[in-house]
This record gives sequence, C-alpha cells and structure tokens, in this order.
Amino acid sequence: MDKTKPTDTASAAPGPNQAGWNNTAVVVSFTGSDNLSGIDSCTAPITLSVEGAGQSASGTCTDKAGNVSAPATASNINIDMTKPATTATPNPAPNAGGWNNSAVSVTLTATDNLSGVAKTEYNLDTGGWTTYSISVSITAEGIHTLLYRSIDRAGNQESDKTLTIRIDKTAPEAFNQFDPASKDVLVFGRDSGSGVPSGPIAPQSVVPIKWGDGENDKDKDNKDDKDKTDRDRDDEKEKDEKAELRTYRITDAAGNTLVLVEKVKKAGHEIKIKVMSLQYNNGPVIIPPKNRKSFEWSTEKDGTLKELEQEMEVGKGKDRQEVEAKYDARKNQTIIKVDEPKTEKKIVKSGLALLRLATDKGKLVIEY
Repeated sequence: MDKTKPTDTASAAPGPNQAGWNNTAVVVSFTGSDNLSGIDSCTAPITLSVEGAGQSASGTCTDKAGNVSAPATASNINIDMTKPATTATPNPAPNAGGWNNSAVSVTLTATDNLSGVAKTEYNLDTGGWTTYSISVSITAEGIHTLLYRSIDRAGNQESDKTLTIRIDKTAPEAFNQFDPASKDVLVFGRDSGSGVPSGPIAPQSVVPIKWGDGENDKDKDNKDDKDKTDRDRDDEKEKDEKAELRTYRITDAAGNTLVLVEKVKKAGHEIKIKVMSLQYNNGPVIIPPKNRKSFEWSTEKDGTLKELEQEMEVGKGKDRQEVEAKYDARKNQTIIKVDEPKTEKKIVKSGLALLRLATDKGKLVIEY
C-alpha cells in the first residue's frame, strides 16, 4: 500500500543569461520521485514561446498508486526574442546633396521594449567596434562609413546598420580660359572633394566699369623690362575705356564657395582680363598678385579660328610667371613660350591648346 504523494520538480531549459533573460523559447519539464510504488507519469513538458516577463509553468507527477504530487512551478521566466532598434542622427544634417561642410557629430539612440538595451556600439571606417557613450565625432574630410548596432539584455543583437558621412570643408577653385565658340573668356570650377557642376559658370553679376577704375598696379619692380613698360603704357591709354566687372560664385556640392571677381575689356577681336579678388567661404577678401590676360584672334569666313594669341602674366620680379601661346590653324599647332625667372622654354602642341589662369589657395597659376 502507498498513500504518500510523490515529489515533483520543475526545470526550465535553456536557463536564463546573467541578466535573467532568454532570447529563445523555454521548455519547462517535470520530474517526479517516489520511494515506494514509483512514478507512473508527469505533466508533459510545457513550451513557453511567447515573449514576456515573469512567465511561469506548473505541472504534477502521479505515482503508480495514483497519488498526485503537489504542483511544481518554474517561475520568473523572461523571454525576449526581438532585436533592439538603433537610429543614427547626424548633426548638422547633410544638405540635399548628402554633404556636410563642417565636422559632424552623430547621436545613436537605441530602443528595446522588453528586456532593455544592454549596449550600443559603432565601427567608424573599419576602425574596430567601440562601445557608444555620448556621440561619435567625425572631423576629417572625405567619405566615412559608420557601422552601428545594439544588443539587448536578452542577448539579441541588431543587424549592422550603415550611415555614410560625407565631409568637404575646402572651398572649390576656379580657372578661366578663352572660348573659341563665343570668343569670350569663360570661368570653370574645380573641386577634388564633393565636386562642382560641369561646364562654365555664369557670372553672378556684371557691372559696367572703366578699365582703369580701382587700380594702381603699374609694375615698379623692373622698369627696364620694355614689354612690361609698354603694357603699362597701354593700360594708361585705355584706362577710360569701357569694361565689365564680372563676379562669379563657384559652389561645390557641400556648399563651400569661391567668389571670383574679374575685370574684362572686350574690343573687336581682343579681350583683356584681370583677376581683381578672391574670397573663399565668406572669409577675408584676397587681392591676388598683379596679373594680366589677353587674347587676340582672327577668324576664317565661317567664323572658325584662324589664329589665336594668348598672353598671361602673374606676379612681379622673381615671382613673375609669363606664358605666351600662338595658335596657327593652317599648321594646326600651338607654340607655347614659358618665361619664368631663370627658366625659358618652348613647347609645341598639336591642335589648339588653351592657356588657363587658375586659382590655388589664394594664389594664381598659369596652366598650359
């Protein structure tokens, strides 16, 4: 005869992590013990597969004499199988083109509606994973890749997310050159970072002016240079002739700007140009060194170029750079003469070669 109830034990598998959470379903099994008639049966294992905190499952065991044990309960079972979600907020936000022209601070915000966020981490430009604290500071120019993710207290790890940060803090540069089609001088932008629109830049404003207005740039460094003296005399004669003050604003995709002001005088088949000022990113106005450009040409009956003479000069004295180019359509070649202190050279190029006067961090350089 056996009138004693068996004992019953409930066990949950897998067990919780150190934070007391599971991120999979939990199976509660029941095991009985009876020292006389023995165990006949126990409640079948119960699977808990619904997310939630503080869950429990109870069961009993019966011995062969029919005695039923007191219920055994596995309690405080916490299940969270949902990954956390992280958002990245850059400050300042990029412009419509996806670029910033200043340093960027990225805030990572993670949410988890059940077990809670254990940690958030990021990886900037494959530099290894770092636990996030306050913000991620990105200061260097270039295109940066920020990977980020969060892990909740149940051990659910979010899939890596990606934020691309593009930073260009450098203002664009510009160059100008003769246009054989319009017989005018055109300005183009250039930028090695975010880039500038292709094609010539239209002037922001064109103001009538006298050729000699606002200048006192006669070269006093070398009065024995006959060519320079003749050009100064020409300027003196032409000082009251009509000209234009053209202002160009070159803007790159990040919003950096270069304001270029040129004085242009056109008469017949001749154009003369001087760069008057440069201004990068609303900084101080830069007055460049003395510079001159002139283009003189003749055309065929159909309007195409027959000959083109280009002259460019930048600087004074030992810093002076002077380049001349003569194009002959019949020979289909351009002869370029470069005259720099201690350096003279002659270059022959096939076809029409156009000289460029380019800006370079506030300076002017002749390209050929």
